[in-house]
Order: sequence, then structure tokens, then C-alpha cells
Amino acid sequence: MNEFMFEDVTGRLRQAWGLTSETALADALGLASSAYFNRKKAGSLPHAEIARLAVQRGINLDWVLTGEGSMRQHKAGVPTKRTRPSFRT
Repeated sequence: MNEFMFEDVTGRLRQAWGLTSETALADALGLASSAYFNRKKAGSLPHAEIARLAVQRGINLDWVLTGEGSMRQHKAGVPTKRTRPSFRT
């Protein structure tokens, strides 16, 4: 993964979580600032940490990684439209 993609993904994370700095993002991901910036230099995203926090905070992981779709994750089993139950037997 190149630095441009790293910047895109981390920018979306900061947007979703309302963080204003990369140091705050590093802290949210549970990384020391030096580890975060070393990963940034290498273009190596902390995938496990990103996935874990995205799920915990209700953020759509596809949106985080690609920028496509909605920012918020839809909860499983919750219909997006109101539907009427069928009582047919």
C-alpha cells in the first residue's frame, strides 16, 4: 500500500472519529506515535486495529478502505425500510 492510500484511509478514520491530528489517531489505534509514523513512512496500515475499531464504533470498513458506500455501518437485522409482516400460512 503506498503513502497516498495510507493518507486516504487515515484521513477517513480521522473524519469518522472526529480526530484532528495523526497523533490522536495513533492513540485511538493503540499505537505509539513513533510506531504510527514508521508505518506511515512504510505505507503499512494497521489493518487489525482499524478493523477492530471500525466495528466497535459502527463505521463501515468498506468506506474506510475505499471511500465507497456510507460512513456508518448498518446494523445486521435492522431493515432499512419499514415492512409489514406477512401473516400468510
